[in-house]
Amino acid sequence: MNKLMQLAAACVGFSIGLTAQSPAPAKPPANVSLEQRVRALEDREAILKTMYQYAYTIDFGQDVREYTDLYTDDAIFQSVAAQPSASALSTAASATARGAVVGRQALEKWITNEWQMRERLLAAGHYRIHEMMEPDITLDGDRATVRSYFQTTDNDNGRIYMVSIGVYKDQFVRSPDGRWRMKERLLLRQGANGGRGPAVGQP
Repeated sequence: MNKLMQLAAACVGFSIGLTAQSPAPAKPPANVSLEQRVRALEDREAILKTMYQYAYTIDFGQDVREYTDLYTDDAIFQSVAAQPSASALSTAASATARGAVVGRQALEKWITNEWQMRERLLAAGHYRIHEMMEPDITLDGDRATVRSYFQTTDNDNGRIYMVSIGVYKDQFVRSPDGRWRMKERLLLRQGANGGRGPAVGQP
């Protein structure tokens, strides 16, 4: 019994030693006020709301103004196939690049075409949704850089499968009305299934 008690005491001591050596949780810089920290949390929440609204509007929207209001007047949206290299993730949207959608009028035309395709898919028994994951937000005053993964899934008459995957790289700005909007959105497509794919969870 004494040996068992000694072993237990040794284990407790070892555990306490590990706890003492564990790094303490990171503390905010001393020069950052509580007001600034609260403002940063509110800004992140507002940016996330815009991103979530984007996905819901693509899938369920009817009013083009609801979609275009997620962007600044001079916003750029661009979709490109990602190159098989890490450097591709540092690419920024360009207004002069082939296929770039620039300004709200062009965005209105783009989303109208997307919704027409959505209606054709629905008529054929397809139900498609856009999903956003793991947003990484870096704030810099009234600007923010955001990276996030995305995937698109399709319900093809009951057969559910993944359509595409990739990365969003966004530049957000705080507009004069206080709302955070996208100034640049670059969609890096890292894979797409052009045909009828296998159901999720099946070979």
